[in-house]
Amino acid sequence: MTIPTEGDVLSPDKLTKLAKVYIRIREKRADMKKEFDIELDKLSSKMDAISSALDKHCVSNGVKSVKTQGGETFYRKVNTRYFSNNWEAFCKYAIENDAAGLIQQRISTKNLKEYLEQNKDVVIPSLQADSSYSISVRKGKGDINE
Repeated sequence: MTIPTEGDVLSPDKLTKLAKVYIRIREKRADMKKEFDIELDKLSSKMDAISSALDKHCVSNGVKSVKTQGGETFYRKVNTRYFSNNWEAFCKYAIENDAAGLIQQRISTKNLKEYLEQNKDVVIPSLQADSSYSISVRKGKGDINE
């Protein structure tokens, strides 16, 4: 099947074929992703086990890094993830202490959409939106492995 280009006139039969091909491709991608995820999990488990063994080596030998005979180096480092159990208090502290940079500037799309739907007359200063269309394709009720 040839992929249509912009400006091509699409007959009803061609639209049907394109939708079916789209679904087959989507299903193939899902199958491939599932297989990939299984293999990725296996490799991740192996890496975790190796990482644990290397970490134990560092701890038991009191070292932060090791250079192997093969030239590879592994090292132990601290990873810290910060979070707050009281977001309102944290934000208040950041504002009062001129530390607004501690807070990421991100809008919850889902929550804002709900808020705007419930408050249609509200105008939020500096709020901008960028919308685009996408295509979704569903199987027909009679389709069986087509």
